Amino acid sequence: MTYILDGLMKFVNKNIKATFADDGKDVFDTKNFGEAIRRCKPEALDKDDLKKMAHEINQDAEGAQGTIAKAIVQTEDPSKYLDFFCHFKVLFKFVQIGLSCKRQVQLQKKLDQVELEIQELKSKVKDEEKVLEELSFHENMRREA
Repeated sequence: MTYILDGLMKFVNKNIKATFADDGKDVFDTKNFGEAIRRCKPEALDKDDLKKMAHEINQDAEGAQGTIAKAIVQTEDPSKYLDFFCHFKVLFKFVQIGLSCKRQVQLQKKLDQVELEIQELKSKVKDEEKVLEELSFHENMRREA
């Protein structure tokens, strides 16, 4: 289950190439682990990397279980991965949070763009109302004449 430990290291180090073998001993020390997990910023990883990890630990777009999800829930020897389950859940949540943050940023950009378009349209409406007012002024002058 080095995939789970390597995955956690990617989040802790904010580097997709990080591995448990390189830095894991310090991070997974009981004194450092909690602090390392609290400092994680799941949104720091690239969206494509997060999606790839999500497919491995959960399921793909077609609903097929990923290899890690299959291994964790296998029934032949349920105790085999029991020690990794808490790390699996942390990794799973990091991936979810990372993808949610990426989605939030994307939606905020769309919202900002729509708000800008609304402001432009309001400005155009005001300009057209001024033109309409000027045209109605000439109508009033004709009536008075």
